[in-house]
Amino acid sequence: MASRPHGSPASLALRAAFSPLPLIVAAASVAGALLLSPLVIIPGALVWASLVYALGPGKRSVHREPPVDISSFPPTIQRDVMAVKESLSGIQATVRTAPRDQRAFLEGLLSEAQQLDSAIGRLGLQAARVHGYLSSTHEDGLRHRVEKLEADLAAADDPGAHAELGQALEASRQQLAQREQLRATLDQYYAAMRNLKASAADMHSRVIALASGQTAAADAATQPLPELDEMRASVAALEEVMQRTVD
Repeated sequence: MASRPHGSPASLALRAAFSPLPLIVAAASVAGALLLSPLVIIPGALVWASLVYALGPGKRSVHREPPVDISSFPPTIQRDVMAVKESLSGIQATVRTAPRDQRAFLEGLLSEAQQLDSAIGRLGLQAARVHGYLSSTHEDGLRHRVEKLEADLAAADDPGAHAELGQALEASRQQLAQREQLRATLDQYYAAMRNLKASAADMHSRVIALASGQTAAADAATQPLPELDEMRASVAALEEVMQRTVD
């Protein structure tokens, strides 16, 4: 597990400000302002501040979670999780091997990709649990049990038997409703993962373009990756749904 940096936020920020990447960005921004236009200093300052935070106080808040073992996931869930994780791993590899100038603008994506990777693993684990429960219960059997209990309850004359049958019927109805809700949640998971696979692949392609210099550094600094925002929002929404239903 990676160790967390020690110190106050101010001391961490000061230390990060004098690390190589922020210094490179600061120097490039000043040079651009002098040689090109004073406006260049604005995106440069934003990138510099983001790097100082990411390498200083922000780094302290990033926890490395133990990787989720996806080998036991059902094939459909495993396939989707692996596809997203491969794109996220590709993003991290692209950033780490990018030329120095491009890497300075992309460094913050490393922690973003790591956090998304962990979240995708957690989501896959929850989906696998739902899949396991649904596989161990059968809707037709539950419906047949509800119908039989309804018939037995209607025919029961003894008050004690009537009460017991009523309790059993209510429990079976709740179990059937819970199964239907979990089935709907799993369907929602599959739909969201299809979108996440596409977003992760698109983001990987865009990062490759940025790393290769196909997009100007100033544009990269002022135009965040739309795919990243989409993935953050989708993952957060899906985590909320899964936790509310599964937990």
